[in-house]
Amino acid sequence: MWRRPELFVLVFLVACRKDKPAVPDAAAPPVAIADASVDAGPLVVDEYAGTWFGKDKPTEYEDSFSQCEVGRAKTIGHTSVAFKVECVNGRKFAYKPSARRGALRYKGELRAYTLGRELGFLNVPPAFERTMRFEAFPRFLDAQGKALWAKEAIEVGGTVKGVAIPWIDKLVFPPFEKDPLLSQWKAWLKKDAAIPAEPVTLGTGATAKDPKDVARQLSDMIVFDYLTANWDRFSGANVGWRDDLQLVLYVDNDGAFFPQPPKEGLERNDRLLEGTDRFSKSLWRRLERFPKDDEAVMKRLDAVRASIRKKIDANGEAATLFFP
Repeated sequence: MWRRPELFVLVFLVACRKDKPAVPDAAAPPVAIADASVDAGPLVVDEYAGTWFGKDKPTEYEDSFSQCEVGRAKTIGHTSVAFKVECVNGRKFAYKPSARRGALRYKGELRAYTLGRELGFLNVPPAFERTMRFEAFPRFLDAQGKALWAKEAIEVGGTVKGVAIPWIDKLVFPPFEKDPLLSQWKAWLKKDAAIPAEPVTLGTGATAKDPKDVARQLSDMIVFDYLTANWDRFSGANVGWRDDLQLVLYVDNDGAFFPQPPKEGLERNDRLLEGTDRFSKSLWRRLERFPKDDEAVMKRLDAVRASIRKKIDANGEAATLFFP
């Protein structure tokens, strides 16, 4: 199912938060992105293109960003520095620069996307490294129209590195991290628990037509966050939803792969993994033959495998590998 042609394309979706009113800056002329080069690595082209592009061709999406001239931009970041960029050509992107709050934090998005792709997830937002001219920064504003780049972004030789994530307007944020929905979906992942066969409302603009499949995607997310050591998943609006695709979106992954992640965040990941009894059979098979990665990832992978094997021994394979 998962083919890996050697293509370098830009596909896709966005991970972004609800934003504040845009503040246009019409005085300055548009400023083009300086460096649009990207090495996206092998990609599951057919599945991504079919899911995210619609009628757009991958090359058209890539070209549209390469030719982006910044029309206006605004801050959308909460715990991290992030902006919504609107190009003159009509495309929109989330952009996270190397910033003083975390010089390499944006790289968590890149590594999370790569790992998600290796595991066969469509849930992880595509993320691509992009370099922008510092002269574009005055067009990146906060809600009061103040330019933030000069004090937030790290400039090297007149440019700033960062990550671009294509924007999608159909993204909504059900309160997965709050009760009663939090307790509801966590209960679906317990052995012998009943999962509704009828559609379930997740929040405004979000209805799970197949709750069992939503439970599978959330179980996968718990494993994914454990592997990436993402401590920031449940800080608010970091679990998105595409109602048209019935897809849970693992957005805002700049909390992944921290050199020293907060202890309480990792402890929460431990509790979530320990409290999950039901996993995806297909994910388990991919974990069993996962290629060797860096030492930290392999250590966490061994912990996930051990946890799932323990559940299989205690509850049986059918009950543990409950999802397809």
